[in-house]
Amino acid sequence: MLRAAALAAHSRRRARALLIAYLAAALACEAPAPPPTDQHTDHASANHAIDQLLDAWHAAAAAADERAYFDALAPDAVFIGTDARERWTKDEFYAYAHPHFVAGRGWVMRASRRALVVRGELAWFDEDLEARNLGPSRGSGVLLRGDDGAWKIKHYVLSTTIPNDDLPIVKRLLESNTRRRSPPAAPPLTGPRLKILGVAQDGGVPHASCRCERCEAARRDPSRAHMVASLALIIPTDGVDAVHLIDATPDLARQLELLPTAPARDRPGVDRHPLASIFLTHAHIGHYLGLAQLGFEVMHTSGTPVRASPRMIDFLRNNAPWQQLIRLGEIIPEPLTPEAGAQLGDVLIRPVVVPHRDEYTDTVGYRLQGPRQTVLYIPDAEPWERWSDAFDAALEGVDVALLDATFYAADELPGRPIESLGHPLVTSTIERLRGRIDRGALRVVLIHLNHTNSLLDPRSPESKSTREAGVHVAAEGEEIDL
Repeated sequence: MLRAAALAAHSRRRARALLIAYLAAALACEAPAPPPTDQHTDHASANHAIDQLLDAWHAAAAAADERAYFDALAPDAVFIGTDARERWTKDEFYAYAHPHFVAGRGWVMRASRRALVVRGELAWFDEDLEARNLGPSRGSGVLLRGDDGAWKIKHYVLSTTIPNDDLPIVKRLLESNTRRRSPPAAPPLTGPRLKILGVAQDGGVPHASCRCERCEAARRDPSRAHMVASLALIIPTDGVDAVHLIDATPDLARQLELLPTAPARDRPGVDRHPLASIFLTHAHIGHYLGLAQLGFEVMHTSGTPVRASPRMIDFLRNNAPWQQLIRLGEIIPEPLTPEAGAQLGDVLIRPVVVPHRDEYTDTVGYRLQGPRQTVLYIPDAEPWERWSDAFDAALEGVDVALLDATFYAADELPGRPIESLGHPLVTSTIERLRGRIDRGALRVVLIHLNHTNSLLDPRSPESKSTREAGVHVAAEGEEIDL
Protein backbone atom coordinates (compact mmCIF):
# COMPACT_ATOMS: atom_id res chain seq x y z
CA MET A 1 0.00 0.00 0.00
CA LEU A 2 2.86 2.36 0.85
CA ARG A 3 4.45 1.57 -2.46
CA ALA A 4 1.21 2.41 -4.29
CA ALA A 5 0.92 5.73 -2.45
CA ALA A 6 4.50 6.65 -3.32
CA LEU A 7 3.93 5.87 -6.96
CA ALA A 8 0.80 8.02 -6.97
CA ALA A 9 2.67 10.96 -5.41
CA HIS A 10 5.44 10.59 -7.95
CA SER A 11 2.90 10.59 -10.76
CA ARG A 12 1.26 13.75 -9.44
CA ARG A 13 4.61 15.57 -9.23
CA ARG A 14 5.51 14.46 -12.75
CA ALA A 15 2.15 15.64 -14.05
CA ARG A 16 2.54 19.03 -12.41
CA ALA A 17 6.02 19.38 -13.91
CA LEU A 18 4.76 18.50 -17.38
CA LEU A 19 1.87 20.94 -17.01
CA ILE A 20 4.18 23.78 -15.96
CA ALA A 21 6.51 23.03 -18.88
CA TYR A 22 3.56 22.99 -21.30
CA LEU A 23 2.17 26.28 -20.00
CA ALA A 24 5.60 27.93 -20.21
CA ALA A 25 5.99 26.75 -23.78
CA ALA A 26 2.54 28.00 -24.67
CA LEU A 27 3.16 31.40 -23.13
CA ALA A 28 6.46 31.64 -24.96
CA CYS A 29 4.74 30.95 -28.23
CA GLU A 30 2.19 33.67 -27.57
CA ALA A 31 4.78 36.27 -26.41
CA PRO A 32 5.88 38.68 -29.14
CA ALA A 33 9.33 38.04 -30.51
CA PRO A 34 12.00 40.68 -29.71
CA PRO A 35 12.36 43.20 -32.50
CA PRO A 36 15.19 42.42 -34.90
CA THR A 37 18.26 44.63 -34.81
CA ASP A 38 17.83 47.52 -37.24
CA GLN A 39 21.13 47.33 -39.04
CA HIS A 40 19.98 50.03 -41.43
CA THR A 41 19.57 52.46 -38.51
CA ASP A 42 23.03 51.56 -37.15
CA HIS A 43 24.60 52.16 -40.55
CA ALA A 44 22.74 55.43 -41.03
CA SER A 45 23.93 56.61 -37.62
CA ALA A 46 27.54 55.65 -38.42
CA ASN A 47 27.33 57.29 -41.86
CA HIS A 48 26.04 60.49 -40.30
CA ALA A 49 28.77 60.53 -37.63
CA ILE A 50 31.52 59.95 -40.21
CA ASP A 51 30.14 62.59 -42.57
CA GLN A 52 30.11 65.07 -39.70
CA LEU A 53 33.67 64.13 -38.70
CA LEU A 54 35.09 64.52 -42.23
CA ASP A 55 33.23 67.78 -42.88
CA ALA A 56 34.43 69.17 -39.54
CA TRP A 57 37.97 68.00 -40.34
CA HIS A 58 38.04 69.92 -43.61
CA ALA A 59 36.47 72.94 -41.88
CA ALA A 60 39.18 72.85 -39.20
CA ALA A 61 41.86 72.96 -41.93
CA ALA A 62 40.22 76.00 -43.50
CA ALA A 63 40.02 77.73 -40.09
CA ALA A 64 43.64 76.78 -39.17
CA ASP A 65 42.17 75.09 -36.07
CA GLU A 66 45.12 72.86 -35.24
CA ARG A 67 43.58 71.12 -32.25
CA ALA A 68 40.36 70.13 -34.00
CA TYR A 69 42.23 69.03 -37.13
CA PHE A 70 44.66 66.68 -35.42
CA ASP A 71 42.12 65.45 -32.88
CA ALA A 72 40.28 63.80 -35.79
CA LEU A 73 43.35 61.66 -36.60
CA ALA A 74 44.12 58.41 -34.82
CA PRO A 75 47.47 58.32 -32.94
CA ASP A 76 48.95 56.03 -35.61
CA ALA A 77 47.33 57.77 -38.57
CA VAL A 78 49.09 58.15 -41.92
CA PHE A 79 48.49 61.05 -44.30
CA ILE A 80 49.61 60.80 -47.92
CA GLY A 81 49.77 64.08 -49.81
CA THR A 82 50.14 64.97 -53.47
CA ASP A 83 53.94 65.27 -53.41
CA ALA A 84 55.83 61.99 -53.86
CA ARG A 85 57.58 62.51 -50.51
CA GLU A 86 54.47 63.30 -48.53
CA ARG A 87 53.83 60.08 -46.64
CA TRP A 88 53.54 61.31 -43.08
CA THR A 89 52.83 59.84 -39.70
CA LYS A 90 50.66 61.98 -37.47
CA ASP A 91 53.72 63.54 -35.79
CA GLU A 92 55.40 64.22 -39.15
CA PHE A 93 52.22 65.73 -40.56
CA TYR A 94 51.93 67.92 -37.44
CA ALA A 95 55.50 69.16 -37.93
CA TYR A 96 54.61 70.22 -41.48
CA ALA A 97 51.23 71.76 -40.69
CA HIS A 98 52.04 73.51 -37.41
CA PRO A 99 53.82 76.57 -38.87
CA HIS A 100 50.92 77.14 -41.26
CA PHE A 101 48.25 76.82 -38.58
CA VAL A 102 50.11 79.01 -36.09
CA ALA A 103 50.35 81.72 -38.75
CA GLY A 104 46.58 81.40 -39.32
CA ARG A 105 46.97 79.87 -42.78
CA GLY A 106 45.04 76.68 -43.41
CA TRP A 107 43.89 75.08 -46.65
CA VAL A 108 40.40 75.10 -48.07
CA MET A 109 38.82 71.83 -49.22
CA ARG A 110 35.14 70.93 -49.43
CA ALA A 111 33.67 67.57 -50.34
CA SER A 112 31.25 67.73 -53.25
CA ARG A 113 30.66 63.96 -53.26
CA ARG A 114 31.41 61.20 -50.83
CA ALA A 115 30.92 57.43 -50.98
CA LEU A 116 31.13 55.60 -47.68
CA VAL A 117 31.10 51.95 -46.62
CA VAL A 118 30.75 50.85 -42.99
CA ARG A 119 31.51 47.32 -41.80
CA GLY A 120 31.24 47.10 -38.03
CA GLU A 121 34.02 49.14 -36.46
CA LEU A 122 35.74 49.77 -39.81
CA ALA A 123 34.80 52.25 -42.54
CA TRP A 124 36.33 53.39 -45.81
CA PHE A 125 35.42 56.19 -48.16
CA ASP A 126 36.34 58.23 -51.21
CA GLU A 127 35.37 61.83 -51.87
CA ASP A 128 35.61 64.43 -54.61
CA LEU A 129 37.03 67.69 -53.32
CA GLU A 130 36.80 71.30 -54.34
CA ALA A 131 40.26 72.46 -53.30
CA ARG A 132 41.14 76.14 -53.58
CA ASN A 133 44.85 75.61 -54.26
CA LEU A 134 44.83 72.20 -55.97
CA GLY A 135 41.77 72.46 -58.14
CA PRO A 136 39.68 69.29 -58.68
CA SER A 137 41.00 66.72 -56.23
CA ARG A 138 40.09 63.46 -54.58
CA GLY A 139 40.53 62.03 -51.11
CA SER A 140 40.15 58.50 -49.83
CA GLY A 141 40.72 56.93 -46.49
CA VAL A 142 39.99 54.49 -43.71
CA LEU A 143 38.39 55.14 -40.32
CA LEU A 144 38.21 53.02 -37.19
CA ARG A 145 35.71 53.29 -34.34
CA GLY A 146 37.32 53.17 -30.90
CA ASP A 147 36.11 51.68 -27.64
CA ASP A 148 34.58 55.05 -26.76
CA GLY A 149 32.43 54.96 -29.91
CA ALA A 150 34.31 57.81 -31.59
CA TRP A 151 35.50 57.45 -35.19
CA LYS A 152 39.09 58.43 -36.03
CA ILE A 153 40.84 58.76 -39.38
CA LYS A 154 43.51 56.05 -39.67
CA HIS A 155 44.60 56.64 -43.27
CA TYR A 156 44.00 59.44 -45.76
CA VAL A 157 45.24 59.84 -49.32
CA LEU A 158 44.95 63.18 -51.13
CA SER A 159 45.37 63.25 -54.90
CA THR A 160 44.71 65.53 -57.83
CA THR A 161 42.55 64.32 -60.71
CA ILE A 162 44.08 64.62 -64.18
CA PRO A 163 42.13 63.93 -67.37
CA ASN A 164 43.63 60.99 -69.24
CA ASP A 165 44.17 63.10 -72.34
CA ASP A 166 46.39 65.44 -70.34
CA LEU A 167 48.56 62.74 -68.78
CA PRO A 168 51.33 62.90 -71.44
CA ILE A 169 51.71 66.64 -70.77
CA VAL A 170 51.90 66.10 -67.02
CA LYS A 171 54.32 63.21 -67.44
CA ARG A 172 56.71 65.34 -69.52
CA LEU A 173 56.48 68.14 -66.98
CA LEU A 174 57.36 65.80 -64.12
CA GLU A 175 60.24 64.25 -66.02
CA SER A 176 61.69 67.65 -66.87
CA ASN A 177 61.39 68.92 -63.28
CA THR A 178 64.17 67.01 -61.58
CA ARG A 179 64.05 69.18 -58.48
CA ARG A 180 61.48 68.35 -55.84
CA ARG A 181 60.75 71.42 -53.81
CA SER A 182 59.95 71.07 -50.12
CA PRO A 183 56.45 72.04 -48.98
CA PRO A 184 56.36 75.79 -48.33
CA ALA A 185 56.77 76.77 -44.70
CA ALA A 186 55.15 79.75 -43.05
CA PRO A 187 57.58 82.66 -42.90
CA PRO A 188 58.96 82.74 -39.35
CA LEU A 189 58.74 85.81 -37.17
CA THR A 190 62.17 87.38 -36.94
CA GLY A 191 61.72 90.29 -34.52
CA PRO A 192 61.02 90.23 -30.78
CA ARG A 193 58.21 87.80 -30.07
CA LEU A 194 56.57 85.54 -27.54
CA LYS A 195 56.34 81.77 -27.97
CA ILE A 196 53.77 79.81 -25.99
CA LEU A 197 55.43 76.80 -24.35
CA GLY A 198 52.46 75.47 -22.40
CA VAL A 199 48.77 76.20 -21.89
CA ALA A 200 47.64 74.10 -18.92
CA GLN A 201 47.13 74.78 -15.22
CA ASP A 202 49.88 73.72 -12.78
CA GLY A 203 49.04 70.00 -13.02
CA GLY A 204 49.18 69.79 -16.83
CA VAL A 205 47.17 67.36 -18.97
CA PRO A 206 46.98 64.49 -18.21
CA HIS A 207 46.60 65.49 -14.57
CA ALA A 208 48.21 63.33 -11.89
CA SER A 209 45.92 60.58 -10.57
CA CYS A 210 42.98 61.75 -12.69
CA ARG A 211 41.00 59.19 -14.66
CA CYS A 212 38.59 61.55 -16.35
CA GLU A 213 37.89 61.02 -20.05
CA ARG A 214 40.09 63.96 -21.09
CA CYS A 215 43.13 62.84 -19.09
CA GLU A 216 42.77 59.23 -20.20
CA ALA A 217 42.56 60.37 -23.84
CA ALA A 218 45.77 62.38 -23.36
CA ARG A 219 47.51 59.27 -22.01
CA ARG A 220 46.47 57.27 -25.06
CA ASP A 221 47.23 60.05 -27.55
CA PRO A 222 50.15 62.37 -26.65
CA SER A 223 48.91 64.95 -29.16
CA ARG A 224 46.08 65.67 -26.71
CA ALA A 225 48.44 66.29 -23.78
CA HIS A 226 49.34 69.82 -22.69
CA MET A 227 52.27 71.26 -20.75
CA VAL A 228 52.00 73.80 -17.95
CA ALA A 229 51.55 77.45 -18.95
CA SER A 230 54.80 79.26 -19.76
CA LEU A 231 56.09 81.77 -22.30
CA ALA A 232 59.42 82.31 -24.01
CA LEU A 233 60.35 85.90 -24.79
CA ILE A 234 62.65 85.74 -27.82
CA ILE A 235 64.71 88.82 -28.60
CA PRO A 236 67.20 89.00 -31.49
CA THR A 237 70.52 90.21 -30.07
CA ASP A 238 73.72 90.51 -32.17
CA GLY A 239 72.55 87.90 -34.65
CA VAL A 240 71.47 85.44 -31.93
CA ASP A 241 68.01 85.00 -30.46
CA ALA A 242 68.23 85.55 -26.71
CA VAL A 243 65.56 83.51 -24.90
CA HIS A 244 63.98 84.75 -21.67
CA LEU A 245 61.56 82.43 -19.89
CA ILE A 246 58.39 83.60 -18.14
CA ASP A 247 57.68 81.05 -15.38
CA ALA A 248 59.77 77.93 -14.76
CA THR A 249 57.27 75.06 -14.81
CA PRO A 250 57.58 71.38 -13.87
CA ASP A 251 57.71 70.79 -17.66
CA LEU A 252 60.77 73.01 -18.15
CA ALA A 253 63.02 70.25 -19.53
CA ARG A 254 60.56 69.45 -22.33
CA GLN A 255 59.74 73.09 -22.93
CA LEU A 256 63.38 73.88 -23.61
CA GLU A 257 63.13 71.49 -26.55
CA LEU A 258 60.60 73.86 -28.14
CA LEU A 259 63.37 76.46 -28.40
CA PRO A 260 65.65 75.53 -31.32
CA THR A 261 66.91 79.13 -31.24
CA ALA A 262 68.27 78.83 -27.69
CA PRO A 263 71.98 79.75 -27.44
CA ALA A 264 74.52 76.96 -27.93
CA ARG A 265 71.86 74.46 -29.02
CA ASP A 266 74.22 73.23 -31.74
CA ARG A 267 77.04 72.33 -29.32
CA PRO A 268 77.37 68.84 -27.78
CA GLY A 269 77.06 68.31 -24.04
CA VAL A 270 74.95 70.12 -21.44
CA ASP A 271 74.29 73.77 -22.19
CA ARG A 272 75.04 75.71 -18.99
CA HIS A 273 73.48 78.89 -20.43
CA PRO A 274 70.24 77.78 -22.10
CA LEU A 275 68.35 80.92 -21.05
CA ALA A 276 69.20 84.60 -20.98
CA SER A 277 67.00 85.06 -17.89
CA ILE A 278 63.86 83.86 -16.12
CA PHE A 279 60.88 85.91 -14.94
CA LEU A 280 58.62 84.42 -12.24
CA THR A 281 55.01 85.35 -11.49
CA HIS A 282 54.57 83.71 -8.05
CA ALA A 283 55.28 80.71 -5.83
CA HIS A 284 52.58 78.24 -6.86
CA ILE A 285 54.06 74.95 -8.00
CA GLY A 286 53.36 75.30 -11.72
CA HIS A 287 55.26 78.58 -11.93
CA TYR A 288 58.63 78.09 -10.23
CA LEU A 289 59.39 74.40 -9.52
CA GLY A 290 61.25 74.16 -12.83
CA LEU A 291 64.07 76.19 -11.25
CA ALA A 292 65.24 72.88 -9.75
CA GLN A 293 66.36 71.85 -13.26
CA LEU A 294 68.98 74.62 -13.13
CA GLY A 295 70.58 73.05 -10.04
CA PHE A 296 73.74 71.04 -9.47
CA GLU A 297 71.99 67.71 -10.08
CA VAL A 298 70.81 68.64 -13.58
CA MET A 299 71.97 71.58 -15.74
CA HIS A 300 74.18 73.29 -13.13
CA THR A 301 73.72 76.61 -14.89
CA SER A 302 76.03 79.54 -14.39
CA GLY A 303 74.67 82.93 -13.37
CA THR A 304 71.19 82.77 -14.88
CA PRO A 305 69.34 85.95 -13.81
CA VAL A 306 66.00 85.22 -12.10
CA ARG A 307 63.72 88.25 -11.94
CA ALA A 308 60.65 88.47 -9.72
CA SER A 309 58.95 90.64 -7.12
CA PRO A 310 61.04 91.50 -4.03
CA ARG A 311 58.86 89.18 -1.92
CA MET A 312 59.36 86.28 -4.36
CA ILE A 313 63.12 86.89 -4.36
CA ASP A 314 63.15 86.81 -0.55
CA PHE A 315 61.27 83.50 -0.68
CA LEU A 316 63.99 82.00 -2.91
CA ARG A 317 66.79 83.35 -0.74
CA ASN A 318 65.37 81.99 2.49
CA ASN A 319 64.09 78.53 1.50
CA ALA A 320 65.74 75.32 0.36
CA PRO A 321 66.55 74.13 -2.21
CA TRP A 322 66.35 77.52 -3.96
CA GLN A 323 68.84 79.18 -1.68
CA GLN A 324 71.44 76.61 -2.81
CA LEU A 325 70.95 77.69 -6.43
CA ILE A 326 71.86 81.20 -5.30
CA ARG A 327 74.76 80.07 -3.11
CA LEU A 328 76.31 78.05 -5.97
CA GLY A 329 75.87 80.91 -8.42
CA GLU A 330 73.55 78.89 -10.63
CA ILE A 331 71.00 81.68 -10.51
CA ILE A 332 71.34 85.39 -9.72
CA PRO A 333 68.24 86.84 -8.04
CA GLU A 334 67.15 90.26 -9.29
CA PRO A 335 64.17 92.00 -7.63
CA LEU A 336 61.89 93.67 -10.15
CA THR A 337 59.46 96.49 -9.43
CA PRO A 338 56.69 97.97 -11.60
CA GLU A 339 58.46 101.33 -11.54
CA ALA A 340 61.77 100.08 -12.92
CA GLY A 341 60.90 97.08 -15.07
CA ALA A 342 63.55 95.57 -17.34
CA GLN A 343 64.61 96.76 -20.79
CA LEU A 344 65.51 93.80 -23.02
CA GLY A 345 66.51 95.03 -26.44
CA ASP A 346 63.42 96.66 -27.96
CA VAL A 347 61.11 95.21 -25.32
CA LEU A 348 60.24 96.79 -21.98
CA ILE A 349 58.83 94.28 -19.49
CA ARG A 350 57.14 95.47 -16.31
CA PRO A 351 55.50 93.45 -13.53
CA VAL A 352 51.80 94.09 -12.86
CA VAL A 353 50.53 93.48 -9.32
CA VAL A 354 47.81 90.80 -9.44
CA PRO A 355 45.30 89.86 -6.70
CA HIS A 356 45.60 86.12 -6.07
CA ARG A 357 46.06 83.54 -3.30
CA ASP A 358 49.36 84.70 -1.82
CA GLU A 359 50.28 81.92 0.60
CA TYR A 360 54.06 82.27 0.20
CA THR A 361 54.63 85.31 -1.99
CA ASP A 362 52.70 87.98 -3.81
CA THR A 363 51.64 87.49 -7.45
CA VAL A 364 52.47 89.49 -10.56
CA GLY A 365 51.67 89.35 -14.25
CA TYR A 366 53.82 90.97 -16.93
CA ARG A 367 53.27 93.75 -19.43
CA LEU A 368 55.55 93.44 -22.45
CA GLN A 369 55.83 96.52 -24.62
CA GLY A 370 57.49 95.87 -27.96
CA PRO A 371 58.08 98.00 -31.05
CA ARG A 372 54.90 96.72 -32.76
CA GLN A 373 52.45 95.84 -29.98
CA THR A 374 51.98 95.43 -26.23
CA VAL A 375 51.05 92.13 -24.59
CA LEU A 376 49.67 91.54 -21.09
CA TYR A 377 50.29 88.15 -19.46
CA ILE A 378 48.20 87.21 -16.41
CA PRO A 379 48.04 83.41 -16.00
CA ASP A 380 46.73 83.40 -12.40
CA ALA A 381 44.32 85.91 -10.89
CA GLU A 382 41.33 86.47 -8.65
CA PRO A 383 37.99 87.03 -10.43
CA TRP A 384 38.03 90.36 -12.25
CA GLU A 385 35.31 91.89 -10.09
CA ARG A 386 37.68 91.68 -7.09
CA TRP A 387 40.22 93.89 -8.88
CA SER A 388 38.20 97.10 -8.54
CA ASP A 389 39.56 99.41 -11.28
CA ALA A 390 43.00 97.79 -11.43
CA PHE A 391 42.07 95.34 -14.18
CA ASP A 392 40.87 98.04 -16.56
CA ALA A 393 44.00 100.03 -15.77
CA ALA A 394 46.19 97.02 -16.59
CA LEU A 395 44.51 96.70 -20.00
CA GLU A 396 45.16 100.29 -21.04
CA GLY A 397 47.26 100.37 -24.23
CA VAL A 398 47.32 96.55 -24.48
CA ASP A 399 46.89 94.91 -27.91
CA VAL A 400 46.93 91.25 -26.82
CA ALA A 401 45.92 89.90 -23.40
CA LEU A 402 46.86 86.35 -22.38
CA LEU A 403 44.52 85.75 -19.47
CA ASP A 404 43.76 83.21 -16.76
CA ALA A 405 41.29 80.64 -18.12
CA THR A 406 41.65 78.00 -15.42
CA PHE A 407 37.92 77.26 -15.28
CA TYR A 408 35.20 77.67 -17.87
CA ALA A 409 32.26 76.93 -15.59
CA ALA A 410 31.55 77.02 -11.86
CA ASP A 411 30.64 73.32 -11.63
CA GLU A 412 33.93 71.85 -12.87
CA LEU A 413 35.12 70.67 -9.43
CA PRO A 414 32.21 69.07 -7.54
CA GLY A 415 32.35 69.73 -3.82
CA ARG A 416 34.63 72.75 -4.16
CA PRO A 417 32.87 76.12 -4.38
CA ILE A 418 34.32 78.29 -7.12
CA GLU A 419 34.74 81.14 -4.63
CA SER A 420 37.44 79.11 -2.87
CA LEU A 421 39.48 78.60 -6.04
CA GLY A 422 40.23 82.24 -6.79
CA HIS A 423 40.03 82.37 -10.59
CA PRO A 424 37.82 84.23 -13.08
CA LEU A 425 35.48 82.09 -15.16
CA VAL A 426 35.98 82.20 -18.92
CA THR A 427 32.37 83.26 -19.37
CA SER A 428 33.02 86.22 -17.06
CA THR A 429 36.16 87.20 -18.99
CA ILE A 430 34.33 87.18 -22.34
CA GLU A 431 31.40 89.16 -20.97
CA ARG A 432 33.61 91.77 -19.31
CA LEU A 433 35.78 92.31 -22.39
CA ARG A 434 33.11 91.90 -25.07
CA GLY A 435 33.09 95.59 -25.99
CA ARG A 436 36.87 95.75 -26.51
CA ILE A 437 36.82 92.51 -28.49
CA ASP A 438 33.93 93.56 -30.74
CA ARG A 439 35.63 96.90 -31.48
CA GLY A 440 38.83 95.12 -32.45
CA ALA A 441 40.66 96.99 -29.69
CA LEU A 442 41.88 93.85 -27.90
CA ARG A 443 42.79 90.30 -28.85
CA VAL A 444 42.10 87.90 -25.97
CA VAL A 445 44.07 84.65 -25.70
CA LEU A 446 43.05 82.17 -23.00
CA ILE A 447 45.78 80.28 -21.13
CA HIS A 448 46.36 78.28 -17.92
CA LEU A 449 43.46 75.84 -18.52
CA ASN A 450 42.63 73.29 -15.83
CA HIS A 451 42.29 69.68 -17.00
CA THR A 452 38.54 69.96 -16.34
CA ASN A 453 38.12 72.89 -18.75
CA SER A 454 35.94 72.00 -21.75
CA LEU A 455 37.93 74.43 -23.93
CA LEU A 456 40.64 71.76 -24.10
CA ASP A 457 38.26 69.93 -26.44
CA PRO A 458 38.08 72.03 -29.62
CA ARG A 459 34.84 70.29 -30.61
CA SER A 460 32.97 71.14 -27.43
CA PRO A 461 30.02 73.55 -27.56
CA GLU A 462 31.98 75.82 -25.21
CA SER A 463 34.90 75.95 -27.66
CA LYS A 464 32.55 76.82 -30.48
CA SER A 465 30.86 79.64 -28.56
CA THR A 466 34.25 80.98 -27.45
CA ARG A 467 35.48 81.12 -31.05
CA GLU A 468 32.25 82.80 -32.10
CA ALA A 469 32.88 85.43 -29.41
CA GLY A 470 36.19 86.25 -31.11
CA VAL A 471 38.31 84.76 -28.31
CA HIS A 472 41.29 82.48 -28.96
CA VAL A 473 42.55 79.54 -26.90
CA ALA A 474 46.35 79.43 -26.67
CA ALA A 475 48.26 76.60 -28.39
CA GLU A 476 51.72 75.26 -27.66
CA GLY A 477 54.21 76.57 -30.22
CA GLU A 478 52.12 79.60 -31.16
CA GLU A 479 54.09 82.83 -31.57
CA ILE A 480 52.92 86.39 -30.88
CA ASP A 481 54.74 89.27 -32.54
CA LEU A 482 55.92 92.12 -30.34
